[in-house]
Amino acid sequence: GVLALALPWNWRLRAPGLLLLLPLASNPGTAPETGAMEVWFADVGQGMAVVVRTARHTLLYDTGPRQAPGVDAGGRVLLPLLHSLGVRRLDRVVVSHDDSDHAGGAATLARAHPEADLLTSAPPDAAAARYGLQQRQPCTAGQHWRWDGVDFRIVSPPPGDAPSSDNARSCVLHVAARGASVLLTGDVDQPQERALQRADLLPYADVLLAPHHGSKTSSSEALLDTVMPRAAVVQAGYRNPHGHPHPAVLARYAERGIAVWRTDQQGALRWRDSAPDTFIAWRDAKPHYWSANVKPAEVSR
Repeated sequence: GVLALALPWNWRLRAPGLLLLLPLASNPGTAPETGAMEVWFADVGQGMAVVVRTARHTLLYDTGPRQAPGVDAGGRVLLPLLHSLGVRRLDRVVVSHDDSDHAGGAATLARAHPEADLLTSAPPDAAAARYGLQQRQPCTAGQHWRWDGVDFRIVSPPPGDAPSSDNARSCVLHVAARGASVLLTGDVDQPQERALQRADLLPYADVLLAPHHGSKTSSSEALLDTVMPRAAVVQAGYRNPHGHPHPAVLARYAERGIAVWRTDQQGALRWRDSAPDTFIAWRDAKPHYWSANVKPAEVSR
């Protein structure tokens, strides 16, 4: 199309080149079938952002960090990712809590997808002022909805609970499809994990999003022994100053035979319920020429 437009012909001969450019603006994407789900753990650096897709719906759990005024993971990573997947409508945004590494891209996403509704543990005034999404409601344990045969359930915070910190107040979301499931945990800490375990609110999940990016304050024995995940995903920044994931946390996962996948090492990760033991790592699938120890694009653990 570009070649046709650039040739020294009259405009009648060059005009068909515009038709050849239409696919650039009409990426249809490939959605999961009814009853199935696809999960993308985005590579947003030191932050959290997870895209959950069903046959006709898309949910975004957290929106990544804000790096500078006007620069955030929403515009730099998440909108291009959604476009590449063919997502034209974002149905719901869950902002787990009011930390900048989880809510930093919310306003950018709201401008691009004003139709999305917001579920968050942040105070309503803060959510209205900073996130930009007008349809908002607080997340509370017990909330449940079903999209295209896929079950979504809020696990935490419990109704009437008043956690001592934003981290402990994080929205925890469980998503299940065809017998496979994912638990998205925000930044819950060990006391909150133990409280959920004592209240019998922690479900089994094949994949666990490591709480608080693998901080030593999270991933307690109570959480791991109750959820019993096959794999854990750590969303953290490369050489981040917090030391995430902490060696003690990685040791707890290793002791239980839980495979650990890391966006700081493997880039964006894709998981599907149809292959619960398999992740596709973007940096393995699309290696740079300078990458050492190039591995196969698809690895099962």
